[in-house]
Amino acid sequence: MTTTMLASSWLLDHFGVRKTLATAMFLFTVISLLGGFATSPEQLIAARIGQGAMAGLMQPMGMYLVFRIFPRNRRGQAMGIYGMGVILAPAWARFSGASWWISWTGAM
Repeated sequence: MTTTMLASSWLLDHFGVRKTLATAMFLFTVISLLGGFATSPEQLIAARIGQGAMAGLMQPMGMYLVFRIFPRNRRGQAMGIYGMGVILAPAWARFSGASWWISWTGAM
């Protein structure tokens, strides 16, 4: 994740925010689906590595967009809300992933 965070600046300069963010989101979704249908631990690990790489691209772009969209006097509040999502989402994912009744695989 950290490696792709460093690459995000170069990608933003060369391809722009819209193309880079849309590509990273699309690839994250595809890789997540591949991980959901993984049939071996190796496939699952490869999918998790891909998810980490795409998340590493999306996180700095999210903060960049917060700075670009919100006026100076509202940036602190916007950064706090964004930061809560970044912190709480992984915690909620661990809970919901461990609960078979929330998981899409539990419905099958």
